[in-house]
Amino acid sequence: MPCSGAWSAGCHLSFMRIVVTANNLTGEYFSVPSINAPASAQAKRVDSFSLDLRQHRVTSSLVSASASVHGTRQRMENRS
Repeated sequence: MPCSGAWSAGCHLSFMRIVVTANNLTGEYFSVPSINAPASAQAKRVDSFSLDLRQHRVTSSLVSASASVHGTRQRMENRS
């Protein structure tokens, strides 16, 4: 089911956080709770990767559903 709006039913929102330092580039992919979820629901990190810029090595991992970013949903709701 395609999304017709920012918080449509059946729409799974997500975002990726990228951090770059002199030695590493890391990315974390998060799933965001739907608008129908309780206000206490948190974004959950579902995947991540790290690129060692000096050794040219990539590591990647799927993360358990229990990892989360505190306050993400509240920050997103405050934007609208």
